[in-house]
Amino acid sequence: MRKIGYSVGLEKTLERISDLCDIYIEKGQLTLSMWQSLVHEKWDLRNDNIGDFFSALNLINRSKTKLDVLSGLDLCAIARQLDDDQVALRAAILLLIVEHDGEIFLNALSSNFDEGEFVTRLTDLITYKRQVLFKIYRAPEIQSQLGRIVGIERQTSNIGGAGKVQSLSESRRSQPLAKRTESMRGAGIPQWRCPMIISARCYRAVVTGLFRWGFLTQTKGAPRLRTSS
Repeated sequence: MRKIGYSVGLEKTLERISDLCDIYIEKGQLTLSMWQSLVHEKWDLRNDNIGDFFSALNLINRSKTKLDVLSGLDLCAIARQLDDDQVALRAAILLLIVEHDGEIFLNALSSNFDEGEFVTRLTDLITYKRQVLFKIYRAPEIQSQLGRIVGIERQTSNIGGAGKVQSLSESRRSQPLAKRTESMRGAGIPQWRCPMIISARCYRAVVTGLFRWGFLTQTKGAPRLRTSS
């Protein structure tokens, strides 16, 4: 599944990627100290968790001792220099989002950010993928692993908790294998996650220029498209 779970700072994604491109273009390189300066001084963030999102987009790869520039940032830096209106940069970001979050993002887009339609489309997608894979890989152990890969990660308790939570496999390891793999054959998507999933993709649609804020409205905690009159 092509999916990105990070939602930190999405409302400023374009601005921050643009800043990242500018310093990369100006200096001809991007070091860990430059990154930390952007995060804490220019963006005024307490931590650099946004780096996880940038890493998922294939922009940078950072560790405690160094920062590597990835091909996505090269693409965005070239696009950044093509025009002042950032149309090319938005297109480059859209390409990266589709490449790394396509199956979630495009289903949210095609469902007009409607929760019910989105769940239906995503459930059909997950079910189809699992059916195809389970015909090829028939061993229950492999199907269990595939079920976790092809799907939305689920956590039925401690929603949003900051404490350490056992993984799905760890919490069920004491049960028989047949019982543990049974739920993997279903593609149920927890209702509490839908607003977060849709909100993140809605912000990404706005960031890439697919939609303007004027065409968005707030519904049940998650922004969605408003039909034009």
